Amino acid sequence: MGQRPGRRAGDAVVAAMGLGGVDYMFFNSGSEIMFMQEAIAKANALGRPAPKLVMMTHEYPTLNAGLGYAAATGRMAATAVHVDVGTQHYGCAVHTARHSGLPVLITAGAPPVSYPGSMRGARDGSHFWVQQTADQAGIVRQYMKWDHRLEFQDNPGMVVSRAIQVARSEPRGPVYLVLPREIAFLPSDGERFPTAQQLGITRPPAPDPDAIRDLADRLVKARNPAIVVQRSGRKAATVPALVRLAEILGAPIGEAAARSYQCFPMDHPLYQSIHLDLAKADVVVVIECDVPWIPGPQQPGRDAFVAVVDIDPVKAHIGTYEFGADLRIMADTEITLLELLRAVEQLADTSDRTRFADRTARWAEVSRERYVRSVKAAEAEANQSPISPLWLSHQIGQAMDDNCLMVDETLMLSPLPPYLRFSEPGTYFRNPGSGGGWCAGAALGARRQDRPAEQGCDRGQRRRLLHVFGGQRGNHLGGALQGAVHVGDLSESQLQHRHQGDRPVLSRRLCGPGWARGRLLRSADGLCEGSRGRRCLRRKRQRSGRGRPGPQAWAAADP
Repeated sequence: MGQRPGRRAGDAVVAAMGLGGVDYMFFNSGSEIMFMQEAIAKANALGRPAPKLVMMTHEYPTLNAGLGYAAATGRMAATAVHVDVGTQHYGCAVHTARHSGLPVLITAGAPPVSYPGSMRGARDGSHFWVQQTADQAGIVRQYMKWDHRLEFQDNPGMVVSRAIQVARSEPRGPVYLVLPREIAFLPSDGERFPTAQQLGITRPPAPDPDAIRDLADRLVKARNPAIVVQRSGRKAATVPALVRLAEILGAPIGEAAARSYQCFPMDHPLYQSIHLDLAKADVVVVIECDVPWIPGPQQPGRDAFVAVVDIDPVKAHIGTYEFGADLRIMADTEITLLELLRAVEQLADTSDRTRFADRTARWAEVSRERYVRSVKAAEAEANQSPISPLWLSHQIGQAMDDNCLMVDETLMLSPLPPYLRFSEPGTYFRNPGSGGGWCAGAALGARRQDRPAEQGCDRGQRRRLLHVFGGQRGNHLGGALQGAVHVGDLSESQLQHRHQGDRPVLSRRLCGPGWARGRLLRSADGLCEGSRGRRCLRRKRQRSGRGRPGPQAWAAADP
């Protein structure tokens, strides 16, 4: 049991975070949560465990920074904001947190309701009356794994440890804790509480042995197996395990309808990115995917055997879900891949391994030809002005190496994917939700990751970081950038490079004609495809005072 090291309940809140493995708190101050700053300063002065405080200027990048840190490190982060209004300013970052599979402790203060002068922390400002809500946690409850309002009778340290236990146990996810001001100021000395580790973090479950034998047998006999991934890369150890399995089978690796993490080396001969046609596959293994494919001509055929590996294989948080599967394995991905690899190695004979090698060679040639075509397409547009998105994407791909992190918020049909060649696990991250404006805050959190010593760098060396965004999501970035990485106003300069200490950050917005055309093609009634629609768009640009139309307007105006 951990002892409460302080005189106030707020000290126990901070102590439980430090003891529970929370490294950073991304913090927006408010009149009811200033106790957090004092408690962390006190813990630092006394040499006691506490998260490091990172002051933020807006709540939206605050939560995204916590998600970025958790994604890059696999460790837990915390956030703190001001009452219900700060909670609402988290915005669609709450949606992103829900779909990230990452452990984040989301906290917010609550206005005191104690009669003025009756106790420390009681009402002493007019805003406290109007900040009361019937159910503050209800603002975000449907996106959380767990929520709680700290009450008078609670043991504050135990409540925080419980929140951490739930967030860090699979399936991992966000939790929300409301901290009323007068409760945080309650005097207390010497009370004890269990840490999150003492409460017990769940260990990852192993797969059913019969399911592994069945799937391994089908993979060995398959003529054209395929593997689809989306989120397994949030745990870096799954990447080498998947590489070994794919290589022995000669099975291509394709991205799901929306990628979230780097699940497989992008320069590997078996990597097919978003170009894998599942209609030709007879066995499909889906690993940690919310939407494994878009229903249509490239989905698996009726006779294909589909197996799903996931800690949540039925996606209980998605209301309607029409993706069928013949086998759903609820288990940890890394353990499942290792067990599956062992079973395949036992079943495959010499003739099987010859087939696997031939299949590997065929897919390697497909990958090589596709990359050569992509490079030639980019080189053909090298001298265009303004710069061609293909040429820019090619140059970005050439500049990136394993000493870089990329935080990507471009749309799935952006020109970037064919040119990315990241090979090291944990070097590429993409928005795990569908809310725009994630990348700037996520970049701030991700760049607080020290590069591990086992990767060949001295402790403390920082990776270069690129965050890139585009399309509709770029419209959300103004405030997020100013609140997160302070790289300035993108409307004046779309390409900026700043060094903050030893952490270089490059920000790039991709938003050109391709996005505009894509939007026009999706128009419900086709109005924008006609001359009337083009005239309307021109007039709208002129009324806005922007003068000569930019790339998006020209895309719509050209016949």
